[in-house]
Amino acid sequence: MPVRSRTTALLVAGAATASGALVLGAGRGLPEWLFGAALLTFALLVTHRGVVGILEARGASARAAALSAVDVGDVARRAVAAERERLSGDITRRLRELVSAVGAEVSAAREAADPGPGLARIHRLAQEASAELRRQLGLLRRPAEDDPAGSADAGVMSPRPVRADVAAAAAAGLLAAVEAVVHPRAEGLPWSWGSVLLTALTAVTVVAVRTAPAAGACAAGALYVAAAVVGAPVTGGFWCLVTVGGLLWSLTAAGAGGPDGAAAVVLVTGSVTATGWRDPDNLAVLVGFELVAVVAGLVTGRARRRADRSARAAADRRRSLAAATSAAVAAERGSFAREVHDVVSHTVGVVAVQAAAGQVSWPDRPDVARRTLDVIGDAVDGALAELERLEVDRPAQRTELDVTALVDRIRAGGTRVRSVLPARLPSSCVDVVYRVVQECLTNVVRHARGAAATVEVEAVGSAVRVVVSDDGPGAGEAGRGYGLIGLAERVAFVGGTLTYGPPPTGRGFRVTVVLPVATEQVPEPVP
Repeated sequence: MPVRSRTTALLVAGAATASGALVLGAGRGLPEWLFGAALLTFALLVTHRGVVGILEARGASARAAALSAVDVGDVARRAVAAERERLSGDITRRLRELVSAVGAEVSAAREAADPGPGLARIHRLAQEASAELRRQLGLLRRPAEDDPAGSADAGVMSPRPVRADVAAAAAAGLLAAVEAVVHPRAEGLPWSWGSVLLTALTAVTVVAVRTAPAAGACAAGALYVAAAVVGAPVTGGFWCLVTVGGLLWSLTAAGAGGPDGAAAVVLVTGSVTATGWRDPDNLAVLVGFELVAVVAGLVTGRARRRADRSARAAADRRRSLAAATSAAVAAERGSFAREVHDVVSHTVGVVAVQAAAGQVSWPDRPDVARRTLDVIGDAVDGALAELERLEVDRPAQRTELDVTALVDRIRAGGTRVRSVLPARLPSSCVDVVYRVVQECLTNVVRHARGAAATVEVEAVGSAVRVVVSDDGPGAGEAGRGYGLIGLAERVAFVGGTLTYGPPPTGRGFRVTVVLPVATEQVPEPVP
């Protein structure tokens, strides 16, 4: 049996027991016991509903207070950590497998008498890794779908009486009709069919208790008065607890003011006036349970409104936390996408170009072919190390030596690079400078083969200026795709600016980045 049903059964049993004890003590009979049990049951049920409402309001307030105490930053940080862990497992696994396969092929080709087939396999793996990278970046760039919203009709009250209300009204009307005949005859008083009909009509107004309680209460109050005026008064009885008590409780729970409050006044005034005029012996009982219904309704309504306010506050707070978390996770996905692109795209570009160069060189220039394997191996080792760092946490802070090593690695691959680098870079800029140089030189390797590149990093007031250019045939694919988009986001994040396009000569491609420096003194560049 559900908890609510068990509670109701216990309250009914307690009311019946208490009424029986009172009736036996007073020497009364079965009718008095039934009436007393009904009154006590009504009082206990509405009181219980009020207590439950208060407890629910307190629980809702406690939940809202707990949510308001939650630190948005902590929630966002936990969400970001969980997202990075998920991305590290889901996104980098396949890429790491492909890069590792390239490394295995490099080891095998170094030992082989003819490295040509191995270089061909390396080239195919590089193409597969490039395709997988584009797929993974597309997944990372795809915005997360919003949680499905609840139905707009959820919780909206039906404009028509529900089946339970109709059944309750029918039962109340039948009970009222029976009581309108039985009670007068039991007391030796006359009865009339008009009184029976008007009593039943008053009872069935409970059909509107949930859909239109104000209209139901006004109708019941008017029927009380009309029946008293025409001399066929409404007969009191058990049905009053259901109809009058139910309508008053519903109205006062909704609010003591406005149309609902006015309708409650109409019902109380009509029922009390008519009963005091035509049935004064039952007036005290009527006033008593109406008072209980009104007080319990007011208490329950206040508790409900408090619970609703707390629920709305909690919902607003949850939305705020969800929005902050969503923004943080989206930023983390973008950051992770840039990291993965920078690591894998650079390596794949170097591997593809070197593998093609090795295939062309073998067997006429075996020393060149073997050297391409060394360059590929170094690129693979660096990529695996960076992917491993990505899976653990954000990569460690880079230094000027990393930028120099990057330029040297591109030179070793056969690309002519002239560089002007400072002896020291501000810590706030060094990682972005590295990524700028890495992306630009990777584009030169991929899209401007045979071109010479120039890398210039210098201090300009309180900023660091990075210019990477080449003398290739033009922008080619360098001006499109994820690389420069992600680079622009990275630069904008630290407050810098990025421009790119053909230089004034019209030949080649140039990328210019200006990064602000916070509080650090930027050294003069060293040629």
